[in-house]
Amino acid sequence: MDGFWRFLGIALGAAVLAMTVRSAHREMGAAFSLCCGAALMLLLMERLGQAAAAIDEMARLSAVSEGHMALIFKVLGITMLSEFAAQACRDAGEEGIALRVEMGGKVMLVLLSLPVLQQITQLIMELTP
Repeated sequence: MDGFWRFLGIALGAAVLAMTVRSAHREMGAAFSLCCGAALMLLLMERLGQAAAAIDEMARLSAVSEGHMALIFKVLGITMLSEFAAQACRDAGEEGIALRVEMGGKVMLVLLSLPVLQQITQLIMELTP
């Protein structure tokens, strides 16, 4: 929990600095904000690795197949990265591009889930007379 408070402090400090820079130089403020966002994501990478290891361990203990775990990690990755990219676009003042990034993430999630949906549909068809 200590790392979380440190992360929040850094994020809030970066936000205040970005606001200050943006008020003097709009373009520099946007660039500074994007850099701070990337730096914050780098700070989270270690925690994301810990979370991935914990999920992997739970899957191993529950005998979830590797294919299903790979799918779960891909879904989580697409979700987090598309959200990060969309927020970076918003920070740069590009709301339209941010909306397209979010839509692209959703399309990728649908494409990724199609094999599972096909298996479920096939199972239902086999169970119904």
